[in-house]
Amino acid sequence: GKTVGLANHTVLVSKNGSEHPIDDCASPIRDAEGRIIGAVLVFRDVTEKRRAEDALKTSEARFRAFMGNMPAGAWVLDRQSKCVFVNRFYGTMAGIDETSLVGKTAFDLYPAEIAEQHQLNDREVLGSQVPLETVETYVRADGSVGELLVVKFPMVEGSGAELIGGVAIEITERKKVEQALLQSEERLRLALSAGQMGTFDWEIQSNHVVWSQSHYQLFGYDQNSNETISLQHFEDRVHPEDRELVRDAIQRSMTEKTIYSLEHRILLPDGSVRWISGVGQFSFDENGTPIRMVGIVSDITKRKSDELALRATEERLRQSQKLEAIGQLAGGIAHDFNNLLTVVNGCGELLLSVVPEPSEQHELTTEIIAAGRRGAALTNQLLAFSRQQVLNVEVFDLRQVISGTVSMLRRLLTENIKVDVQLANEDCTIKTDIGQIEQVILNLAVNARDAMPQGGKLTIKASNLKMTPDRIKDLPDASVGNYVCLSVADTGSGMSPDVKLRMFEPFFTTKPIGKETGLGLSTVYGIVRQSGGFMSVESELGQGTVIQIYLPAEQAVATPLQNQSTAGPLTGHEFVLVVEDDPAVRALAVQILKRQGYRLEAAENGAAALSLCEQLPQPPDVVLTDVIMPGMSGRELGEILLARYPHIRIGYLSGYTADEMFRQGIEENRVSFLSKPYTLESLTTFVRQILEVRSRPHTSTK
Repeated sequence: GKTVGLANHTVLVSKNGSEHPIDDCASPIRDAEGRIIGAVLVFRDVTEKRRAEDALKTSEARFRAFMGNMPAGAWVLDRQSKCVFVNRFYGTMAGIDETSLVGKTAFDLYPAEIAEQHQLNDREVLGSQVPLETVETYVRADGSVGELLVVKFPMVEGSGAELIGGVAIEITERKKVEQALLQSEERLRLALSAGQMGTFDWEIQSNHVVWSQSHYQLFGYDQNSNETISLQHFEDRVHPEDRELVRDAIQRSMTEKTIYSLEHRILLPDGSVRWISGVGQFSFDENGTPIRMVGIVSDITKRKSDELALRATEERLRQSQKLEAIGQLAGGIAHDFNNLLTVVNGCGELLLSVVPEPSEQHELTTEIIAAGRRGAALTNQLLAFSRQQVLNVEVFDLRQVISGTVSMLRRLLTENIKVDVQLANEDCTIKTDIGQIEQVILNLAVNARDAMPQGGKLTIKASNLKMTPDRIKDLPDASVGNYVCLSVADTGSGMSPDVKLRMFEPFFTTKPIGKETGLGLSTVYGIVRQSGGFMSVESELGQGTVIQIYLPAEQAVATPLQNQSTAGPLTGHEFVLVVEDDPAVRALAVQILKRQGYRLEAAENGAAALSLCEQLPQPPDVVLTDVIMPGMSGRELGEILLARYPHIRIGYLSGYTADEMFRQGIEENRVSFLSKPYTLESLTTFVRQILEVRSRPHTSTK
């Protein structure tokens, strides 16, 4: 008896076969007494309604699929910033079930300082009704913090309620990359600055150039000026002498499409010059037209300075090696020459003793001996240069030697040369050969005299000096320590760089042929080096010369200088064995000693001497042996003889010795030694001294 709606959603089929969904309802029909006598059925076509409902469902499904699959977080907040919707991706980013976020605010999820910023952004959107793009921090479920690039915008739902929509993407990694890029750029800037390097980018069509900060600094421009940089700014700084070179290099690189690489100078506003190394490359369009050039420049001023210093050091080293090689050659020549002079001088003296005086033969013999002695002096100079002479080492005060030499100097120098001697107040003690140091002073003084033909001033100084690493850095032969400095300065003509480079070479001279031998300075060089010292030379044309000699300072007390006396020839009757590989020298020594009463045997080498000693009924009292012989050396022979015959006396004869240890033994008076060429007097005196020093213990030459 009621009106009811039917729920069968009947589908009516029309005559043409089309189907129409309908809604229907039925209502009873009653008579006057209220009895149901029938029913009224009402049908309504709901095709459009059903279509609208289906479209709405499809739209909602599409929206949820969009929200659920979009690679960005999305949400909707009410006016109180309470979440009313959030998509699945936001939950994934936060590491939390997105449904648990509904109904919560930022204060329920994040620390207060983060939540407050979220709320401020929400209020700005509601107040301005304008979308807001910003970066917001959020906290994930694991406690880690991330950053989101957020767009928030105002919304109004169907009921008219104001809402806030939001979309966000995760930018934490991007921010890290950006930060790393900034740090990398800063490191590059610092590296370029520290390495004195700059970058450039030249856009050819506009002629606009972009420089790095360090490029501005290198070229002396102000980066903060508003001036537009062009290629002209670069060219203005190029050294005038290098501009054509730079232009040609750029043009060649552009034309040949090769790498631009050039070292050149730039001239800064303050007048200083820098060396620059530039490397760049052009890029071209599809037609082959150059469009830009990018590259790098670096300050190589220090490298260029170091290269110049290195070349100078290498040149000094080559010169030192050349002098060393010449010295070795000179020493060998001196050895052979001394043997010849020994025979010439010895035979001359023997001949002089038998020819009548006065006579032509006596005069000729005297000239032979004088020439031989001049030859001996020449070989001594060669030995001094080669550092293979034997020094008579003593400890003495250099000031005393200078004072004793000054009177001799005044006789050598002309009257228009003033001598100024400046000696230190404290002792200047050294350990070397006094005679050789006197020779050094004389040679330098004579060299200075020749450089001052019109007169001038010669200054000789002696002082103590401590050589530090800074002081010796430009002196290749020097080492740190305490030294005595002998300085000889003149106000003469000075030297050119080429002459200065060769000044110590033997036989090199700028004087006319026949004026001098060219051994004066080379002798000085050899004496100084053999004495453990080194030298420095300062000289320019027209500015005079200063030669400074540094000899190791000695701590021992100096021995007072004394006049040396030489005894005359001495005779004897002892047994002497002469060991000499040169037949003429051997025969001369035998003849000289026989004339003095000695008993003699001779051997041509060490092996023959040992064999002879084994055959003799008793060993010799004295063995005189040459130091340098084929096969067994004189030193080796002496050691064997001393081991076999402890009481035997050994005397060594030589023009020179390259054996440093043996020479040291001679200089320290542990070895008896006589230099060639020797005279009749010096040989007989030498033998007598060996025999008379019986109390001296035998010392090995090792």
